[in-house]
Amino acid sequence: MENIAEKLNLVIDYIESHLTDVIDQEQIGKIACCSYYDVGRMFSLIADISLSDYIRKRKLTLAGKELKYDNAKV
Repeated sequence: MENIAEKLNLVIDYIESHLTDVIDQEQIGKIACCSYYDVGRMFSLIADISLSDYIRKRKLTLAGKELKYDNAKV
C-alpha cells in the first residue's frame, strides 16, 4: 500500500504531465484514493501551499518560460 507522500507524488506527476491541459479534479482524487478536497488538505499540510496555488504557479512558470525562450507573444 502506498503512503500519503507517494500518493501526493503521483498527483504531482499527473499535474506536471497535464500542465497544458485542463487539470481533472476527479482524476486527482482517483490517483490519491480520496476526494479532491482531501487531496488539497493533505497537499497544503505537507507543501505549505494550496493545491490550486501550486497548479496556478506551475502554469504561470511554464507560460513565462515560453514567453522568454520561445519568443511567444502574449
